[in-house]
Amino acid sequence: IGTDIHDAIVGDWRTKKAGQIWRQYKAHSDRVLAVRDGNDVAAFVTFSVDQERSLGTILNNAVGVGYQGKGIGTAMYKHVLDLFRAAGLNYASVGTGLDRGHAPARKAYGRAGFDLSREDVTYYQKLGKT
Repeated sequence: IGTDIHDAIVGDWRTKKAGQIWRQYKAHSDRVLAVRDGNDVAAFVTFSVDQERSLGTILNNAVGVGYQGKGIGTAMYKHVLDLFRAAGLNYASVGTGLDRGHAPARKAYGRAGFDLSREDVTYYQKLGKT
């Protein structure tokens, strides 16, 4: 989509993500989990529970670069899915991008058992002087 549109829409994604994680922690600290290696955080996941829709959603999550490819993400997602089951939920979801950068996440979600998807497309248009 080009750097100008990307920068306008995404902006400082690190600050936005940190804010989302912090708000989730403040609202539901029991729905923010971390995998630790001594004093280091190897991975983390946040999630939500919607009892009305019987839906658990994996939100922000990541596995540290030095910890990737060791099954930590898959184990972490399976743990959260077990929490969803224990809460009596019928469905689970997780969202990710379709770009190359999100390919490892898509693989990890597949390994954790996510097998249904709905692909979405967002179109953009530059407005202004022609």
